[in-house]
Amino acid sequence: MILGIVFVVSAVLCHMVAARGVTHENDELPLPTVYSVNLVRPSRRTRRFQTAGWILSIMGALRVGESFWMLTPGWSAVTVIALLLLINAIPALVITLAHNRDHGLQH
Repeated sequence: MILGIVFVVSAVLCHMVAARGVTHENDELPLPTVYSVNLVRPSRRTRRFQTAGWILSIMGALRVGESFWMLTPGWSAVTVIALLLLINAIPALVITLAHNRDHGLQH
């Protein structure tokens, strides 16, 4: 369980670094809020952080869900899905909304 939490925290940090990289690369351009193609292609460094974030989030969510599996398999599956959604969506969404708000960009 503790290793899973470490993976989850590391995944959130990787996603935050990647989202900040995207905002710096698209400094004066609006970022898509949910899903779309960025106007400027992300750098390799940014893509590496995104990939590491995805891998760590999967490993962390499975580790956390594994600890509940013997007690309640249904809640374990719900926990894994909820963690994956939260870990992979929320950091990028928050940083994107802050970027678009700070630069007065509407999209």
